[in-house]
Amino acid sequence: MHALIVAQPQHKHVTADMDWGLGLTENHIFASSACLMDRSGFHRGFDIVKGKAVMTFDAGEQACSTMTMDPFGDNLYIATEGADSNYALRCYDVRHRSKNKAAEQYVDLEPFAGIPGQGDTDINCLSVSSDGIYIAAGRTDNRLDVYDTRMLTRGALYNFSHEDGGLIETDSYGVVKVQWVDSVPYGTGFLSGGVDGCVRLWDMKYAGDDPRNGEVLVRCDYDVATFTLGNMYEGEAPIVVGERSGKVTMFGYQKADSWD
Repeated sequence: MHALIVAQPQHKHVTADMDWGLGLTENHIFASSACLMDRSGFHRGFDIVKGKAVMTFDAGEQACSTMTMDPFGDNLYIATEGADSNYALRCYDVRHRSKNKAAEQYVDLEPFAGIPGQGDTDINCLSVSSDGIYIAAGRTDNRLDVYDTRMLTRGALYNFSHEDGGLIETDSYGVVKVQWVDSVPYGTGFLSGGVDGCVRLWDMKYAGDDPRNGEVLVRCDYDVATFTLGNMYEGEAPIVVGERSGKVTMFGYQKADSWD
């Protein structure tokens, strides 16, 4: 066992998120920390062969909310939170670095709507499309913002949202998972699960305000806590949903099976 240090113990940080590299960065693991007291954080890339940190990202000294690597291992995306509840989406080109520091571009994320306190705001998840062009951010205010990775500073291209609802309406986590799809039976776009108990498809061929967008693929009784997609050609259920009630439901084309 070999320990890689993201933040020294005296800083009283937690390891907030981490992700593996791919392609040219396949021997790297990226990890970020967060301090709940002052919303500070450390962000590092480790070479697991050499067993040491080889990249550092200052990220404005902000804490990490979540991170993800693009499908090619070229760019690392980190959603960070500042002390004044401002959030930013940061992109680092981890293929090219000078003096152990990767080049950065970032955009301030939009304010949270209808959220009473700092403890209720967060960026839950980030997901990059298979071609690396788009990145979607799932938020605790039940929204999804989509950005063009080539023009982050332009701001959000789309602002989608799940409806309010579900049988649990307090202490909601909002949109907790986003997954891009580009194959049968879903089409091209991404799936998300939210407070309305639905897994929805957002199709990038349609305009953001097109009523066909946000198609409900499955509907549950409680908030969607997580979901996973199966390969129907191998006999797997197309969508399996975990609800906040503790129930897991397998949705197929003929029937749905549930376990508590």
